[in-house]
Amino acid sequence: MRRRLVGGLGLGALAAALAAAAAGAAGSDPAGGDQLASLTELAGAAEVVGIGEAHDNPAHHSLQSLLLERMAGAGQRPVVAFEMLAEDQQGALDQALAEATSAADLAARLQWRTRGWPDFAMYYPLFQTARRYRLPVLAADLNAEARRVISHGGLGALPAADRVLVASRLPEDSARESALLRQIEAVHCGRLPAGAEGPLAEAWHARNVTMARRIAGALAEGRKVVLITGRAHLALDAVPGQLEALRPGTRVLVIDLVERPDTRPLANAALVITTATVSRPDECAELRRHPPMWD
Repeated sequence: MRRRLVGGLGLGALAAALAAAAAGAAGSDPAGGDQLASLTELAGAAEVVGIGEAHDNPAHHSLQSLLLERMAGAGQRPVVAFEMLAEDQQGALDQALAEATSAADLAARLQWRTRGWPDFAMYYPLFQTARRYRLPVLAADLNAEARRVISHGGLGALPAADRVLVASRLPEDSARESALLRQIEAVHCGRLPAGAEGPLAEAWHARNVTMARRIAGALAEGRKVVLITGRAHLALDAVPGQLEALRPGTRVLVIDLVERPDTRPLANAALVITTATVSRPDECAELRRHPPMWD
């Protein structure tokens, strides 16, 4: 059953609780201690806690940090998995976490800006919490080269051994795949070359399979996992569905951070938190001015 942490809980109060928790401040809990304790307890009962974000919404990252801090403060020691980091960065990630002396240093070592992610300052509190509580951090996404190859040539462009590892485990469903193709076309503002949607759909599935595999690996070591990711990756036919195929019965708690007023919550979300919408430029207008190059 879905529980909606909206209205009475209040984003402002929740953000205030985050600030107090992150600073280790004592005193009353302005967000409502009982509700936050209940949320932490629910997270504790899950094997995987997925917190879906809009990448550029600071409130979403504040909420993610609050929950991770609460979980760690309650004695939970999850692996923190990031969509924003690719599997082949794991070695560099481990070294960066051990050696980086500042947010800017860590961001540079992780090639955060080069890889196209929003302001690292929004994500840095998550890394600080991981360091403070000695939580392992997992680079979860598909490596950039495989993603590029699949996006342009389809899954068949990969060597057979690699193809087996990232092929979708979802049951065949033509309606689901048709909807995904339409969504990809819409996201690209109708400017994709003919036939480009298919390989991009295969790349989407490959990314979700990779994240599911990486998570399953951590679970096999007896660890809980918190996944920090864009909310679309937490839909039932994304990472949760691929993980269920790889590791049936995994207890997954999906927390959907939704911007008001008209974003539709994920159907499989156990918790839905509504926040304000971030002002964004018209991405389709930008694509019309600077069409992407496809090779």
